[in-house]
Amino acid sequence: MQSHPRLVESVGYWIVVILIALGGILVLLAASSVLTDDADQVPPIITARSQKSSAPQPRLPSEGAPQIPVVLFIPRSWTQHWPFEITPEFKGTSTSLTMVESSMIAELAASIESNTNDLGDSVVTILSVADDYLSGHPLDFVLDQLDRLLERLSDLPAMAVVGSIPDVVPAIVDYMTGVSISSLSTTIAVWNQAIADLAGSYSAEYVDLSTVPVELLATDDGIANQLVSVCPDLSELTVAMAPSICRAAERVRSFRAIS
Repeated sequence: MQSHPRLVESVGYWIVVILIALGGILVLLAASSVLTDDADQVPPIITARSQKSSAPQPRLPSEGAPQIPVVLFIPRSWTQHWPFEITPEFKGTSTSLTMVESSMIAELAASIESNTNDLGDSVVTILSVADDYLSGHPLDFVLDQLDRLLERLSDLPAMAVVGSIPDVVPAIVDYMTGVSISSLSTTIAVWNQAIADLAGSYSAEYVDLSTVPVELLATDDGIANQLVSVCPDLSELTVAMAPSICRAAERVRSFRAIS
């Protein structure tokens, strides 16, 4: 029996097609196997990095990092008016409190200068300026005192943290006569800018304390006679100062590392 030529040709054609299809399937299976093996061999560290958030992480001192002393010079009258606690936000520091008998910048400067032998490698706070403003001391006098103090601290491996005048207007407005609130606020802003500029010239940390509430401590014969003192809320004061104190502590830590 003879095969029909066209039938043989058709069968041969389909055999070739089937063989080509099978070959393609085998190639795809081999490629899939190679990709799977490569995926299994990706180093774990690369996988971990791909899953890590790109958001910057805060830099905190390691557990073994040395504690940086922070010396808070605070008028005694403040601690008698408000309870004082060391805020937990002062990370990487050992904080101590030194009482100052007066809230005026001259007495504060004298107290800090008398303790400079113990202030090396430390962060020092300078906070008493509001009462000088309320007592009628001229800005130039305050800046001269502050300049001398910052220059003295700059001779040490120490960092200063200088606080602004808080918003004292709400505490004293009921005692003021013949003076507008806006003019008081404007004058305080001028003082604070001058203080900030001076602090910046010494690379000191400047803290804006405008949101820290204050209370009037005493008027004696009244504001008209320039005998007045205000006290900031110490719990809010320390929280407001914490970021600047931590930055200053890190800078002192860097001083230690390169010395």
